[in-house]
Amino acid sequence: KEIHHLIGHGDSVFSVAFSPDGASIATASSDKTARLWDAETGEELAVFAGHEAPPIEAFFSRSGSTVTTASSDGTVREWNLESEGQRSTHSHSAESGSARAQRDRASLDPAGKRIAIASSTMDLQWVQVIELDSPERSHGFQVPGTEVIQSLAFAPDGRSLVTAATNQPPRPPPEDSACTWDADTGARLVRFRHPADVLVYDAGFSPDGRLVVTAGDDGKARIWDARSGDLVRELVGHTGGVRSAAFGLEGRRVITASEALMDKSVRIRR
Repeated sequence: KEIHHLIGHGDSVFSVAFSPDGASIATASSDKTARLWDAETGEELAVFAGHEAPPIEAFFSRSGSTVTTASSDGTVREWNLESEGQRSTHSHSAESGSARAQRDRASLDPAGKRIAIASSTMDLQWVQVIELDSPERSHGFQVPGTEVIQSLAFAPDGRSLVTAATNQPPRPPPEDSACTWDADTGARLVRFRHPADVLVYDAGFSPDGRLVVTAGDDGKARIWDARSGDLVRELVGHTGGVRSAAFGLEGRRVITASEALMDKSVRIRR
């Protein structure tokens, strides 16, 4: 049953998120704005404008008092919901703000202290970690051997990141198609080794950080041991490539979504 239809953005919506208390919704759009909505009534509460390029993600802080937006214009902005104003702006890698950037992805750490931004260009794949409270401590690292970082996500403890990456055909999938990285040093921690011809589109941690789930174009999602990289289980059933996979909040279920042309389905598994 549809509860509300949120109308206001002038172009595609890239990101949607609930506030911690469930009372508000934040959206990010290619119309270069992020917006705040009342989750109960669907009323538009605020428009966050100022990015020179579309914001790729919008995140709530743990307290719900700020919304953080990351944009391919090379900036991260924090918006204070209590004063209805912008709190601060942080710059990230200039490469990610260039016209050469193919794709950007972002993830907020569970503590709400850091945001990671992955940017892909024709010759550089870069992850920038922005320290929101101490911008001078922000740092970055290169992800070698890939053309497009499809997804990245912080571990629940905020100490590592998992990425999913692909190459453009006819190049084969990269060796580092799914890996974890030390969020402070950029050192690669674990490789999750898929069959050589499988493209990996998504990767994420379980709520306890012990497992990683990946989504592959061979119609399978895979669950891995986050520390050893060993394959724990394959989830089959989709007839098209799996584009997205995530654990439920309790960690006992996995939800997967497949390509529109082939399967067009979402599956939930225990």
